Amino acid sequence: MPTRQWDEQYAVLRAQLRAIRQKAKLTQQVLADKLKKPQSYISKIESGERGCNLFEVRSICKACKTDFVKFVSALDKTLAKQVVKAE
Repeated sequence: MPTRQWDEQYAVLRAQLRAIRQKAKLTQQVLADKLKKPQSYISKIESGERGCNLFEVRSICKACKTDFVKFVSALDKTLAKQVVKAE
């Protein structure tokens, strides 16, 4: 069972994935179509009902025309700030 720390970090990941989708002006349906997945796949990731692995995050970044390395770097910076606030 995930701890609160992981829950908070997954929330940051989900928010950033949603943000790149919205920045790319893609609906959940259009993104899902690009990934050859049902719309519920994106909905469940964004709502936290379903997790996603590194390869799925990479695919989402690619479909949103977002550089994966920059995405991970931005995520890391956001998470580092979160840890500092918690201390």
